[in-house]
Amino acid sequence: MTDFRVWPVYLDVSKSRSQGRKLAVSMCVKKPTAQELLEAAVHLGLRARLEAAKYPRDFYTEGRIAVEWDGKKSQLLKKIGVQVKKRRGGS
Repeated sequence: MTDFRVWPVYLDVSKSRSQGRKLAVSMCVKKPTAQELLEAAVHLGLRARLEAAKYPRDFYTEGRIAVEWDGKKSQLLKKIGVQVKKRRGGS
């Protein structure tokens, strides 16, 4: 198992790829929080924890999660992205 760090900006529809977004716009939401990411990961049955940190490219973005995952990070991000979007009602 590997601990992957997931920042909210990875799933933020308002960010460009160069600003840190990792997923397609269709899989993202507006201004996700680290707490939302944590809740989505836990709902998926993943071992995750909240970490206090600031995103290097956007110092105003606070928090990230560390998730134990045995696979590719891109797959993990997609699963979390889908879950966050579902929990927001598909917004």
